[in-house]
Amino acid sequence: MLPPANLLIHASQFPDRVERELLASLRRRRVNHKFHYDSIKQTQKWLALHQAFSPSRRDSGCQAIYAQGFMAAAQRIRSGGIHLIGLGCGGGQKDTRLLKLLQERGSETSYTPCDVSTAMVLVARQTALSVLPHERCFPLVCDLASTPDLAGGA
Repeated sequence: MLPPANLLIHASQFPDRVERELLASLRRRRVNHKFHYDSIKQTQKWLALHQAFSPSRRDSGCQAIYAQGFMAAAQRIRSGGIHLIGLGCGGGQKDTRLLKLLQERGSETSYTPCDVSTAMVLVARQTALSVLPHERCFPLVCDLASTPDLAGGA
């Protein structure tokens, strides 16, 4: 059983702001992408679609590009402590591959999965916990598209 998760939820995802964005989206007759995976069920469907059709899951050439990129990044990193931030983390599979590689190279890693969807952040956290202790995972729910200053909390 997984340990409880401590989530940081940025003001950009507080209910009043999300409701305003949904109403504005409906008025424009153009659904904001973030509402495609707002619920657990929607997130599961999105992840299944991604698994079935994403080149990062289906194309060995694409997978090789990620592996080469991760290796190149890991070779350049000289710090013993790395905090990886997954912006738009999705299910966390790619981030977890990089975390594992960094650990194999001797870095002490920590991770912040960041996404607009609470369910998505929890899935990424669970994926990362296969290689990382929960004390070094700091999930963040945030809408980066509407957050000009993340540190300011606006």
